[in-house]
Amino acid sequence: MEEFDRRTLLRRAGLLAGSGALAGLAGCDPDRSRGSAAAVPTGWAGVRAQFELDPSKRHFAAFVLASHPRPVAEAIDRHRRGLQADADGYLEDHGQRLDRQARSAAAEYLAGGAPAPADPGQLAFTRSTTDGLGLLYGGLRLRPGQEVVTTTHDFYSTHEALRLRAERTGASVRRITLYEDPAAVTTDRLVAAVRRGLGPRTHVLALTWVHSGTGVKLPLAEICAAVAAHNRRRDPEDRVLVCVDAVHALGVEPDPVPALGCDFLVAGCHKWLFGPRGTGLVWGRRDAWAEVTGTVPAFSGAAIGAWIGGQEPSGSRAALFEPGGFHAYEHRWALAEAISSNTRSGNWAADQRKR
Repeated sequence: MEEFDRRTLLRRAGLLAGSGALAGLAGCDPDRSRGSAAAVPTGWAGVRAQFELDPSKRHFAAFVLASHPRPVAEAIDRHRRGLQADADGYLEDHGQRLDRQARSAAAEYLAGGAPAPADPGQLAFTRSTTDGLGLLYGGLRLRPGQEVVTTTHDFYSTHEALRLRAERTGASVRRITLYEDPAAVTTDRLVAAVRRGLGPRTHVLALTWVHSGTGVKLPLAEICAAVAAHNRRRDPEDRVLVCVDAVHALGVEPDPVPALGCDFLVAGCHKWLFGPRGTGLVWGRRDAWAEVTGTVPAFSGAAIGAWIGGQEPSGSRAALFEPGGFHAYEHRWALAEAISSNTRSGNWAADQRKR
């Protein structure tokens, strides 16, 4: 109860607001070129004009649920009108292209401009952070005797997903404390706490990159490096997988995800990315996906084709993990505009800081 009271206080006081994160810029139609000079705002008034926020209120709750900028709203409306006019026809004519566009945009964004090309095959779309965490932790392969380690600072969604996993399978879950005083944390102390928390049976380390209750941002790259050094003393099948809730980092932190060293990263897109509501993603390293099974039947062509042929599904593990069924497509497809807006706004804000 204490942590929820603290979070409520922070929310009401607006201490977690980030004015720089409120930069959403004009987007473009998926069929037109992106990033034109005309789309770049000339000041904060231009940035604010992209949001339909009630001007009589001060909005400091983007860490819960954010308004999305005009390009995203327009994309949602454009796809909605297409689906309303001819649902099956619009899906048939545009669905695969728009899905590839959103997936490629997300993969490139997570790659952060790293030298290695973006890999959409490492990515699965979900509906939220909680959705992704539940699917990931519910599908992780655990052998008898292995355990999952998480922290006392993680949010309800991680703790509950792991509790449900333990209830279904008998898996062991253990919580460790990384710090007592958030004002006194250091990189060395946090890394040391993780090292102490790893046991001989630990197979999964479940972390949150930025803690919503305290505002502490973990030195994720340093922690992952320490876990990698720990794994070098283990057999490959016993290595510790680092799984990260990044909902308060996506849209804010510029680090290329592949360079962090984690195995899986989960986030919703409706907070600091200012993306459509009901969208989220799970990113995983190519070889790490073999450690996870799907929960909801996938709708990938390979999976359905294998079913038609009476065979076991094959293909990308991320595609087999991604829940199938019919989705709020107008929201999912508008992720491309959210990522484009976030990328341009970040570049614009960086230019302003240099002046």
